[in-house]
Amino acid sequence: MAPTPPGHLFIVVAVSLPEGTVRAVAMPNLRSNGTYLKPSNLVYAWEREFNAISSASGAGKNAYTFTNNVLRDNEYVSVRVSSLDQSAAAQNTRTIPVHQPTTVLYENDPLVGIDFNNELDAFTFLTGNNFDVFAQPFFFSGTSNTDSNIDYTWRINNDSVTVPFPKNRLFLEFTRETQGRVTISLEVENNDTFLQTHLKTMTLTI
Repeated sequence: MAPTPPGHLFIVVAVSLPEGTVRAVAMPNLRSNGTYLKPSNLVYAWEREFNAISSASGAGKNAYTFTNNVLRDNEYVSVRVSSLDQSAAAQNTRTIPVHQPTTVLYENDPLVGIDFNNELDAFTFLTGNNFDVFAQPFFFSGTSNTDSNIDYTWRINNDSVTVPFPKNRLFLEFTRETQGRVTISLEVENNDTFLQTHLKTMTLTI
């Protein structure tokens, strides 16, 4: 019996973070004798960095979860999917980049709210007496920017500042007589892993 065309095979992966958990999901679309095959009835053979992963391979095992290698900028995952009788098969490889954590600062305007359309520059001029900053971390493990495992350390001219909840927001008030420059820094850390950290610094001219 000649094998039918294999169809398509996609590997879907969420964003990969340093020392983060990666879940790769195979989405096959195979046919045998003109009939589409159920993914649960297929056999999956996973490889990572071109090494077979027997523990993640087998019938119906369409997903592979692992913790990425801290020494690599990319992960390479491949999977071969076949029917039980080998009448249909497909293979695909996915390069998974590891995204480094970063932080973006936005100004919170009392009238219009947080201006997500404009990131604050490294050098910013104060236009009023108040400066309200909202920090948005990216590529950190967690479900929200206020997760308990995400720690925010604000400093003004290298002096630590105590910030009430939410910790990702800093409110500063200046008198009209205040002039000069202020250095604002924020270090964001994931307490569950030492590799997810980012330092953001900006200079505010008053």
